[in-house]
Amino acid sequence: MLANPPFGVEWKPQATVVEKEHKQFGFTGRFGPGLPRINDGALLFLLTMLAKRKPSPDEGGEGSKIAIILNGFAAVHR
Repeated sequence: MLANPPFGVEWKPQATVVEKEHKQFGFTGRFGPGLPRINDGALLFLLTMLAKRKPSPDEGGEGSKIAIILNGFAAVHR
């Protein structure tokens, strides 16, 4: 998976749906490790990518590769 997540974007408009999913599925859902700060849409995006990964060959799957594109601003000013 290759993505350019929305750095610096709040996920407040989706908060109700995301919080409901987190409560409903707990650690087995895509937000199992917890929810990031409301202004960290990139981390929410990363959690979704990790949840969609395929099991590694050691786990009987074919595995996945995940890459995130960072623009210069995000990489330097974080």
